[in-house]
Amino acid sequence: MRSQASVVVGSMMCFTFFSCLLCAVEASDEPTCCKHPNVEEPQVGGYGCTVNATGKKALTPWVFIWKLRDGKVTSYEQFHDPALADAFR
Repeated sequence: MRSQASVVVGSMMCFTFFSCLLCAVEASDEPTCCKHPNVEEPQVGGYGCTVNATGKKALTPWVFIWKLRDGKVTSYEQFHDPALADAFR
């Protein structure tokens, strides 16, 4: 997995990215506010995980931004507190 931000394009790359992430951590995703993605407002929550390689734990906030056109997702962005990266070091 890369140690810097990157853009993942295409369904196969997304699958590969999330597969790598799932193998690297024991995670619990805890949304504190969830709306149907048809509502174009940021969703916020918290992400908790223990990194398998380091044994370090992290609990950080996240923001998801969905963009839709004609009822279909055209883009999806997620932002995490940079402190999450510390658990991987």
